[in-house]
Amino acid sequence: MEKWDEAPRTIGRRRGPAGISICRRAYRRPDGPRGNPQVSPDRSRGSVKVRDVMAPNPFTLPPNASVAAAAIALAESKVGGCPVVDPSGRVIGMLEEQNILEALKTQHKELRMLMPPEISFGISFVEVVQTRESVTAFADVGDWPIERIMTKPVASVRPDDDVERAIQLMVTNRVHRLPVIEKGRLVGILTRTDILRGFFRTLEP
Repeated sequence: MEKWDEAPRTIGRRRGPAGISICRRAYRRPDGPRGNPQVSPDRSRGSVKVRDVMAPNPFTLPPNASVAAAAIALAESKVGGCPVVDPSGRVIGMLEEQNILEALKTQHKELRMLMPPEISFGISFVEVVQTRESVTAFADVGDWPIERIMTKPVASVRPDDDVERAIQLMVTNRVHRLPVIEKGRLVGILTRTDILRGFFRTLEP
């Protein structure tokens, strides 16, 4: 069975919105590259493991990051959500675009008519938060810490879990991504897109 390096290597660090320190770490297989691994799942077992398709360098945010700073960070990083980790690196919540939109709608009834339950029909998150009504709402909730609106408790998977279990958790909890945790530490993120990409790989000759 393939093993991941125990110690992560920092592959980038920058100062994000409102002074948030954004750090990306990579967990690399001894024979593989950094970032998303290009793998060939063991088809003889008839299953795909989470470690085969997860992204091993997840973007994270601290719980004291403001809602406004988090919204900007998600948009700049081009991700729809991320784990929220405490100073020790423990995952304590998940922040999704939907959490931010729900906070805006809760504070301003006018936004409930503008925002559908799910961001769809070609409406992007960035376009929604740039509307005049949303800007007004951000004045009220933008300073909130994200721990106030994040999703918790967190559903998670382990690297050796079958992808089928991850799918069940996503459907049951109505989430689009799951943190991958091993021995209490965050080692990756698994999204619906990652799962689809992994299954398509198993169909390749």
